[in-house]
Amino acid sequence: MKKIIIALVAGLLVASDTRAAQIFSFDQIELWAGDGAAATNRAALLIQWNDGNTPTAIVWGFGWNSGTKTGMDMLTAVAGLTTFSGYAPGTEPSDIHGMDSRLTVQLGYSSFGDYVNSVTYIDGITRSQTGFSSSYWAYYCMGGVFDAPPLGASNTFLGSSSYPGSNGTPNWSYSWTGAWSREIDDGSWDAWSYGADDGSFVHQAPPSLTAYAAVPEPSPLALWLLAFGVLYVRKRLHSY
Repeated sequence: MKKIIIALVAGLLVASDTRAAQIFSFDQIELWAGDGAAATNRAALLIQWNDGNTPTAIVWGFGWNSGTKTGMDMLTAVAGLTTFSGYAPGTEPSDIHGMDSRLTVQLGYSSFGDYVNSVTYIDGITRSQTGFSSSYWAYYCMGGVFDAPPLGASNTFLGSSSYPGSNGTPNWSYSWTGAWSREIDDGSWDAWSYGADDGSFVHQAPPSLTAYAAVPEPSPLALWLLAFGVLYVRKRLHSY
């Protein structure tokens, strides 16, 4: 009987484990927004809080079958809730609801346009970073296209109109455009990394293509079974 109880406890712990698993390719990503993992085009969203907690970074997938999609389309499709602040009264966009309820993004507005003000992820512990003055959310890209290089940086990508990493070689680049203008392509990655502005826009670079996949939340049935199993185990233990 004790062996049965131990096995039950172990099984419940595994079933309720929401820790992310390390991934190395798109096929290992578990949570997909948009048209899903079977879509014609697939891109990935990586978020890195740099808060000292683990996993360092979490990644989600985004699939679409047709049309042009942007980095902001992917971010808002993944985030369970996207809110807006700093807009003039009457011009503030409506909240956007996406796939993963654990992830909340707040967008701010300034004279140069929209920016990511805060990103919060709650799953056992709270991961949250906010600010746009001394620290801010930097936007990195791998793969995808841009309209034109920024002034004075025309030779950065040797005349190419594609971000590095399009050929599968990890090579993060600080985005040349905002997320609303950044066109994502099949196989491209976007990363948001929080860090201090030291005057030279140096942040902790995201990991290569290695990150941790966000796993699905436990279903209500799984949570009920967990509670029932714990009560059963306690009862059986007290009977000895």
